[in-house]
Amino acid sequence: MSTSVLRVILIIVLLSIFELGLAIAIFLMPEPTISMTELVHSQLSETEMTHSMTALLLNYRSMDMLLGLTILFIALLSVLHRNDTTVSSQKPDDSDFVLPSLHWILMLIVLTTGILFWTERYLVAGALLAGCGVLLRFNHLLQPQPTAGLSLRLGLSSGLLVFISIALATMVSGYHWLEYPEDWVNESILLIAVSLTISIGLTLTILSFGAPGISWHKEK
Repeated sequence: MSTSVLRVILIIVLLSIFELGLAIAIFLMPEPTISMTELVHSQLSETEMTHSMTALLLNYRSMDMLLGLTILFIALLSVLHRNDTTVSSQKPDDSDFVLPSLHWILMLIVLTTGILFWTERYLVAGALLAGCGVLLRFNHLLQPQPTAGLSLRLGLSSGLLVFISIALATMVSGYHWLEYPEDWVNESILLIAVSLTISIGLTLTILSFGAPGISWHKEK
């Protein structure tokens, strides 16, 4: 038996032991003395928000949200640094999912995105925007490009930049990291929410395209 095969078997065994240990630890965990759901709902009024999940992510778990956004941005960098000059010459397959009533569907998607944003479901709104981008690609209205323009790069990085900028601004003002000032809670969260929605929507669109940039498809 070769060394590479033994190495693979060893890795599989170690991972299996690790997963088994995690499963045992989860089953042996004691019942929580405090219900997180009840705690969040009891403190919801202090967050100046109406949706419990958004309040949890942007207030109580804002650091986790920032780290998750950073990981998504790192994944995006692998696509942005792709050096493939043949990207723009790729033509959509004629078998793509072409919809005859695309403009009505896009109107419904934009309307639904607005409703989700208004009800503070910013992450879902960003994901829905990405779905809109994929739909435009399938209907030959968007095409991949080998490079990303300045406006696209700003949109992709807006979520992370705004999040970090607000965090640094609160520290300079004498507050803790990501502790929103009482007079600027709504404005700070709204600014983060807008940038997050745009950034997540564009990032997921770029990742689905597998190309550094996108542009409107021009008929020749």
